[in-house]
Amino acid sequence: MRAAGYRSDLPTVLHAPAYVTVQELATCQAHRNVGVMCGAPVGEQLLACIAAEENVHMLFHRDPYADALRVFPDDALTALTDVIPDFRMPGTTIPGFRARALRGTAVGIFDLYVHH
Repeated sequence: MRAAGYRSDLPTVLHAPAYVTVQELATCQAHRNVGVMCGAPVGEQLLACIAAEENVHMLFHRDPYADALRVFPDDALTALTDVIPDFRMPGTTIPGFRARALRGTAVGIFDLYVHH
């Protein structure tokens, strides 16, 4: 059996940890905000747990990226400055994602402008 592997459209290896660090932080923020806005204590607690797990993911990716910043400061910073302006939340290929994302922004769940 042959594995298909993983393909990325990111231009360098340093772009991957830069993107994932930003993405995990954004996902953490979005889950936490959904919990606060759901209006149900159990929902808020559940989504706070999910947000905390996303934060652990962010820390996992942030630490190697921080090392890359120390070892390859110019290349690592270039990767981050490439990632941030074009950042897209996961799921952007899902049909109707943009309309759903705009509704989320309108009610304060996640605002890409503020995140940037």
